[in-house]
Amino acid sequence: MDAARFDNLTRHIGSRASRRRLLGGLLGGLLTRLGPEAAGAVHNGCRHAGLACARDTQCCSGDCLGNSTCACTRASQCPPSSNPCKKAVCSDTGKCTFGNRARGAACDDGDPCTEIGSCDNAGQCVGGARRGDCDGDDVCETELTTDEANCGACGMACTTLDPDPTVCPNGGCEGNGGPLCFSEEGQHCECQNGSCCVVDAENQLRACPCLPSGFACNKLTCCEGAAPGSCVNGVCP
Repeated sequence: MDAARFDNLTRHIGSRASRRRLLGGLLGGLLTRLGPEAAGAVHNGCRHAGLACARDTQCCSGDCLGNSTCACTRASQCPPSSNPCKKAVCSDTGKCTFGNRARGAACDDGDPCTEIGSCDNAGQCVGGARRGDCDGDDVCETELTTDEANCGACGMACTTLDPDPTVCPNGGCEGNGGPLCFSEEGQHCECQNGSCCVVDAENQLRACPCLPSGFACNKLTCCEGAAPGSCVNGVCP
């Protein structure tokens, strides 16, 4: 390009209208190469996955499927699930679906009387430990405590009973579930899952009071009105 042509080009680009045309062309090329969302058009009204479309440029992903809905290219373009244990997934065909969150992921089961729960890897939220209503006003306000001095929803102590032929001849435990008697020497009392339980010399759980439905449990916990070993996903049925 000779000097005269270069001077003409610079004067042409210097005009306001020419600058607008040049920038418009550059932006159009960017949208074509990256897709509207990657170029920032998501903030300017592009359509997310699953919404109706007539052409690719209307979609944040830059891809309008044959069924006239916008495709996805990644999960962030999909709407979130109302289930705390489900997550958005973008399939290989560009459609938004939902998959299960990993086991142990924190979740809220919607029950004000439980602590934060965890997902079970099957799309369900298992509530955490029960909260207690210590003042009888039908409002759950107390966490389920788990130490011997403050064991249970309303802070009862887990204490050791002296031998008494009318109650526990070999001694036992007194807590929120009533007395539990020792069956052999070397046993002691421990707070387990908010219940005062009998533990043997090898730290194996031997007996616990029966817990109401919804309370945290394990395979040795007695659940009210249920067969032994009926603890399901850490909660009494």
